[in-house]
Amino acid sequence: MTVPVGILSDYLGNGRKPYVFTSCFVLSVCNFLLLFSREFHEVMIIASVAGMANGAYLTMDTSLAMDTLPSSEESARLLGVWGVAMFIGSSIGPLIGGPLLFLSAYHDESDKDDGDSSYAIYGYAILFCLSSLYYFCSAW
Repeated sequence: MTVPVGILSDYLGNGRKPYVFTSCFVLSVCNFLLLFSREFHEVMIIASVAGMANGAYLTMDTSLAMDTLPSSEESARLLGVWGVAMFIGSSIGPLIGGPLLFLSAYHDESDKDDGDSSYAIYGYAILFCLSSLYYFCSAW
């Protein structure tokens, strides 16, 4: 998906931002749709669409970063800073999602001794809704 989107962007000459907006919107919708998927094939279809949208997003995001670099002397340093900033969300996400899932865990009343717990669906619903919201907000 990355190569066709890059070629399309260069061929049409309409900039990178429309592709970033579109891919963020598709990622937002896919995360929301995961709430309603109950079959394995549904999850695989949604994940495939989300993967293609993510590929388009990463391609256009990197291209946009390269297009906005001020000079070639500063490129390496600025791309390093951009790379670190890009993965801050990957670091913060588990700090939000982990405790949220832990707090939504429930214990089966019949198994009080073994301490096994499962995660309730509403914990995942909150995570997918937050993810959907974050993708939607990141487009703007």
